[in-house]
Amino acid sequence: AGAEAEQPLLETRVEARRIFLRLLADAARGEMGEVMGGVRSLGAQEAAIANQALGVLIEPQLAQARKSLARARAEGAASSGWEEAQRFASTARMFAPARPEPALLLAEISLEQGNLNKAIEQCEAVLGLDPSNLDALNCLARAALMRRDLAGAELQLRQATTAHGQDWTTWMRLGVLLTEAGKTDEAEQALRRAMALAGPDRAEPHIALAELYLADDRPTTALVHAERAVALSGSGAAWSARGRAHLDLGELDRAEDDFRRAVLADPSLLAARGSIGRIKAMRGDLPGAIEAFRAVLAVDPSNGAARENLRRAEETLRQQALVGPDGRPIAP
Repeated sequence: AGAEAEQPLLETRVEARRIFLRLLADAARGEMGEVMGGVRSLGAQEAAIANQALGVLIEPQLAQARKSLARARAEGAASSGWEEAQRFASTARMFAPARPEPALLLAEISLEQGNLNKAIEQCEAVLGLDPSNLDALNCLARAALMRRDLAGAELQLRQATTAHGQDWTTWMRLGVLLTEAGKTDEAEQALRRAMALAGPDRAEPHIALAELYLADDRPTTALVHAERAVALSGSGAAWSARGRAHLDLGELDRAEDDFRRAVLADPSLLAARGSIGRIKAMRGDLPGAIEAFRAVLAVDPSNGAARENLRRAEETLRQQALVGPDGRPIAP
């Protein structure tokens, strides 16, 4: 009797899978009308397979959107990639309005373009379908940070840790935010939780802990975690954290070597380049410091710290040029 009762269900699933395979063939031929009709048929018979079909259907659009977004990031604000990414992601959302991926990608595009209200709207739409969606919660936290709303970002990240307590990245994001907010004890607890959940082979929690201890004026403890991060990953961020710890401990040679390794690992680390300039200035190598600060400004002309350090180094060099070896002013 049990087998007889299950027979209609099995037949329905077989038919649903047959429709699904036909959908793949229709999609490959570009027959989108047939695809959408088939998806509706699937939805009436087997919701899980219909959802899977929609995922397959929209993946090419999402892939194109991600590719265009990567190009837009590389080319800057004037890139046509922004519009392309928006168009592909919007098409995917039109086909699958109940799936989170298109809305999340549209939110990411909006964040990159500084359209925070639109990004928040798109993330909230995802949370309307899935209140614990981790990507949507992180998106809202990122939008709050971009508004310098630390309290709002903290609220979203705490919700993420509540819904996804075993995900180490949620705890690390919370810990980094709490570090920025100056909540040292809570930040340390969150980051140590992240480290425990991440396991022994992840460098990121150690880098975050090093940054926390540097901010709390504990360079020796920071150095322990930075050393561990360097051993695990050798990333630019790990070398840079170790360099900052050595610098705070007054070990200029080791710090400069660390910062150089950081730049070699990740040339985009302008803070490490600037730190090399600071060390040269501390040693009295003003031409070398000026060269380092100008290198930072060549990449980021709006870098205020590099511009100020360059001004001071150039001014000091000018003053030195007006004084002789005996310390007396040189006559014009």
